[in-house]
This record gives sequence, structure tokens and C-alpha cells, in this order.
Amino acid sequence: MKDDYKNLAKSYDDQLKDKATRKMYLEWKNYLMKAIKQNKIKVNSLIDLGCGTGITTIPWIKKGYSVTGIEVSKPMLKEARKKSSKVRWINQDLVNLKIKEKFEVATCHFDVLNHILKKSDLQKAFNNICSVLNNNGIFIFDVMSPESFNWLEKRGRNLEISERPYSKNELKIMIDKTDFRLLGIRKQKTPEWDGKPRRLIFLCQKI
Repeated sequence: MKDDYKNLAKSYDDQLKDKATRKMYLEWKNYLMKAIKQNKIKVNSLIDLGCGTGITTIPWIKKGYSVTGIEVSKPMLKEARKKSSKVRWINQDLVNLKIKEKFEVATCHFDVLNHILKKSDLQKAFNNICSVLNNNGIFIFDVMSPESFNWLEKRGRNLEISERPYSKNELKIMIDKTDFRLLGIRKQKTPEWDGKPRRLIFLCQKI
């Protein structure tokens, strides 16, 4: 698999320090914590899928969780390991994910799933993610909507990395083929794209 982040690893964190990105991450976190509370889930462990340099992974240590980060890019994982030895960092991809442990929560942020370019591979990834969660476990992920890609294309902006859009219905169909039930879909406004809801947040629970 081509590593699109090989040359971005050392500068990646700089792109995520702006106020808009922090606000976006806070919305993901609050949405997840509300779901955990509403479903009365006792969280002992969390797995962050496509964890990159650990920005969305390390903060969960403060909650007292046992935290695991999964990342396919070795250079990105190298940067993550520099930040914390309390996280268990693993170099794997989601399509071929093999983890023996079970978790109460799985997170997958910054449109990681848009990087999976084949529908069949994305279905495998959903199946794998479902398999590493305990019953009633919560899975939250976000994707760039098709509108995001259209917006970028109209403005002549080419993505530096390989991604593709998936419609809401396509994702719902894939989720329905797993043991997940869809708890909700939330539109997330993205200030860098005219402040319109061009990102979607999905919340699922293993049944």
C-alpha cells in the first residue's frame, strides 16, 4: 500500500493546531462521551484507528483508559511514539486488522475511511472494526462528504493524498451488513469550507 503520509509525518501536527480543527475534534469528543453516558457503557479500553501522529489518541489516557493506536504509516507512527509510551502503538491497516484484544470504544477520525479506495475493502474494514469491539461497544468515525470533494474540485484544489467520497447511503448499507446498529449521523460544519456541513460524523453501536 502506498504511504501518502511518508513525507507529511514531521509537519502533520502543524496542520492540526488551528482553532477550527481543535473545535472540530471537541465536537467528536463530546458526541462520543454523550453516547457513552446515554448507553451506560463502562469504558476500560479504547482503540484509535488511523491514529496518525497520536493527536486524537493520547488525550484519552487522561480518562484512565487503556489506549491502543493503529496506524498504517510507519513515519506517522514514529512521530506518535515520540509523544507517549503509555499508548500501545501498532502498525497495521484497517482492511487487514488483526487484534486479539476487545475494546469498549473505537474512534476513527480525520476522514481515515475516505483513504480506503475500494468499497469491498471498506466493507472488510467495517467488519474488522466490529470484531474488535465488545458487545454494546461504541464506534465513532467521520468522513468527508461527496459535497466536500465537489467543493474542492470546483476550486481546483487537488488533494495531496489519495481519498474518495462515499455517500451517506453507501455507508449505511455497509454498516447494516455488520453487527453494528447506527445510532446517529451528524453533519459537521467545516469553517475552511465556507462554514457549511461538508463532513459527516457517524455513531454506531455493536449489538
